[in-house]
Amino acid sequence: MSQQAPQAALPTLNNRYRLDAQLGTGRLASIYRATDLQRRQSVLVHLLRRELLEQPALRQRFDVEARHAAQRSHAAFPTVIERGEAAGRPYLVTDDISGTILRERLPLNAEHGLAIARQIVAAIDACQRAGVPHPPISSAHIMLDDAGRVTMFEHWALDPGELRRDRAFYRAPESGTEHGAATSVVYELGVLLHEILVGRPRDGGARATPCVLPAQLLLGDLERLIQGATAPDPAQRPHDVATVGRMLEAAVGRTMATTRRIGTDRGQKRGAARPATAPSATRPAGRWLPHRIIGLVFIIAFALGLTALTYHVALSAIPFVAGLERPIAEGLERLGIRPPEWLTGVVGEAGDVLVVTIADAQGLNLRQAPGLGTAVLGVLSGGTQVRRISGPIIVDDVPWLEVRARIGERDVEGWVSAHFVRALE
Repeated sequence: MSQQAPQAALPTLNNRYRLDAQLGTGRLASIYRATDLQRRQSVLVHLLRRELLEQPALRQRFDVEARHAAQRSHAAFPTVIERGEAAGRPYLVTDDISGTILRERLPLNAEHGLAIARQIVAAIDACQRAGVPHPPISSAHIMLDDAGRVTMFEHWALDPGELRRDRAFYRAPESGTEHGAATSVVYELGVLLHEILVGRPRDGGARATPCVLPAQLLLGDLERLIQGATAPDPAQRPHDVATVGRMLEAAVGRTMATTRRIGTDRGQKRGAARPATAPSATRPAGRWLPHRIIGLVFIIAFALGLTALTYHVALSAIPFVAGLERPIAEGLERLGIRPPEWLTGVVGEAGDVLVVTIADAQGLNLRQAPGLGTAVLGVLSGGTQVRRISGPIIVDDVPWLEVRARIGERDVEGWVSAHFVRALE
């Protein structure tokens, strides 16, 4: 197969993939945007560079990386359509990818950055569980589409010098002796999360102290995660990517009420002590103090009594209201009126009503089975009401509840993290 300039008439691979334009050249392959004539859609074709055809070691590396790419099952990686050899030249065909390079959209606010980081960490964790390598952890090797979905790939437009500088930016202090260790990957993820939230230094070089954050409002949980992940001592970091994923999931449920300005003194007093108030000139302090104590005791007793009365009234009213719920809803339905959710609850049958408390714009995953790596049946936005079926049970150090929810027009049963739901008050 002859390689020609992109503007010339490029050949068709295996009578199926029409090479339309060359996008760039990576470490091992020349990358083309092509048209799949069979499926009539755009794809990417990765051809082993012609000058490497006579180098057995690099040819074998291309084959190994193509095989690993086919073994990645996470949605953050391009799907492999075909791999093989044509006219003695190995090739790999994947789905096309489009969007904006993550580095060009930084920094992101804490909520958006957390949603992006969750996808990246989950993809890296899936690779480690499958025992296959992943693309470089770098904002230059991540693409975002308009919906905020992440695609991780090896960027074909970076020259060797740019690649070396990029890798130096993320490299852990111990990488020279323990390259590829689990805690080194955790370090790289911590640097990437820091970069997502505060941007990249203008010189693009490695930073001596990446764990030092500039003053910016962030979730306290995220600051602690970044500080821990980028600790110079590997023993002080989360021990693997799965742990980082669980820490991110826990951070999702926090509200912006827990934020503070990073860089302030943790021990700084919130305000000066109030000056002591002088005793009243008209009442001696010794006589006034008992009156105040008696009044305070009376107020507390009255509040407790009112709370108890309200509690008992509510307990009596709940069965009555619950008994009216279904008849009223059915009557409205017979009149052709769709009952509101506050009347019908969520889904019929028995079970406590819970409300989703997640603050993430992407919502809470409803999973087929308990566990962070199980299939996702749908997404529940904050404020959605569900009915509890069973649980909790602990899987991946996370408590899970089996719930019944309504997604669109369907009633779906699945599992959600107990961290992000609470009883409906």
